[in-house]
Amino acid sequence: MASAMQHTMQTCQNLALMTQTQMLDEDKIDPFPARTTLELEEMLEACYKTKEILSREGLIYSNEADFSKYNDTELVAMNHFVRENSRMLSIILAGGKEHFWNGQGLSTVQELKTLYVYIDDKVKQFLLLDRIMDTLEIKMRYGRKSLTPKAANPATHPELLAFTHLDATRAPSSQESLVRLAAVCEKFAVQCRTIAQTRASKMEDRSRKLDVKEKFEREVDLVLPMLRQHVLKIGLSKTMLKEKGNVGGTSKLTSIFTHRAVEDAHRAVEDCRERLIQELLFRRAKVERRLEKEEAEERARAKAGAKAREQTRLEELDSYKGLVADERRSRKEAAEERKSGPGARSESGGRKTRSASPGKQSVRPSSKSPPVSRDSSPARPDSPSAPDKASKTKSPEKKGGSKAKAAQGEGSPKKSPKARSKKKA
Repeated sequence: MASAMQHTMQTCQNLALMTQTQMLDEDKIDPFPARTTLELEEMLEACYKTKEILSREGLIYSNEADFSKYNDTELVAMNHFVRENSRMLSIILAGGKEHFWNGQGLSTVQELKTLYVYIDDKVKQFLLLDRIMDTLEIKMRYGRKSLTPKAANPATHPELLAFTHLDATRAPSSQESLVRLAAVCEKFAVQCRTIAQTRASKMEDRSRKLDVKEKFEREVDLVLPMLRQHVLKIGLSKTMLKEKGNVGGTSKLTSIFTHRAVEDAHRAVEDCRERLIQELLFRRAKVERRLEKEEAEERARAKAGAKAREQTRLEELDSYKGLVADERRSRKEAAEERKSGPGARSESGGRKTRSASPGKQSVRPSSKSPPVSRDSSPARPDSPSAPDKASKTKSPEKKGGSKAKAAQGEGSPKKSPKARSKKKA
């Protein structure tokens, strides 16, 4: 029995040592041992959110940008910002194609470190850039190219630290000592079962962490080109404004960007600047047209006001009150006729003709009435030919006297001039 008991105790000790080594070896294959799956999922969600923000940011420089929704102050500020950014990119491109980075030789962490200075602070907060860089650096530290195993420290392992010390002394009797030994073994068994459940959940989490890790690395690689465009189109200008021009030499910028990326960014910035200038010119022309229209309306109102004042002055004069009243009355009657319609106009026209016909008949002279002689009608004083006509026309009495004298002359024989002279003698 003593040998069996000793063998069991030795077996338990050997099994505990093997379990400890097995736990350390399993933890070596953890993709991100310093990050939990929840932390990786949080950083993955940050990558999704940052991609959406950077895509909206790139929409401003695309052909689908609608600048009509911005006010004049925002457009002027954007135009100034884009002009400065275009100037900076032109300076970078002036160095020549051979001085730019060829796009090889830098890891993701190294590229993020070089771009870190030029990335906007809000983008850093959305992306959780500091945590991502630390996570990627942890991966590089844990990844080993050599075949020598990595030395593990059991003193810092969380599961190994979960075991507690169990102390027991000999009892007064052997039976009591066996009971104490059974109790210690039971407590150690409870600890082993609890840590085994923890390890089981950790293994499940590790399999899920592998999927999250692959998605996380893929999203970081997709965000990196968008960060480069963000730095070229926005980050350089903002850093220049913040640092008052101290953004480093062009050699530093050409060492972290390819010539193709800088050229594409410069083309997009120039196109955006042209669209901004077109929008500003369109708004300026629109304002000028509106001002001209307002001036025309103001002149029309001033003219109407002057006419109303003149009309008021005429109404105040006694000599024009009757004319103004007649004009208003005629306008009112014309408006009533227009409102009444064409039928009422024809009826009113018929009434006017019927009412006007008796008057005309009474004015016409009757056939029985004696004709009015021309001589009885007085001559119009205003006509210049009236005195001549009056002098030329002769009265009936004068006409009758002249006719009688003519008859007497015809009845008496005419005397010759010799007879007249003899009679005188």
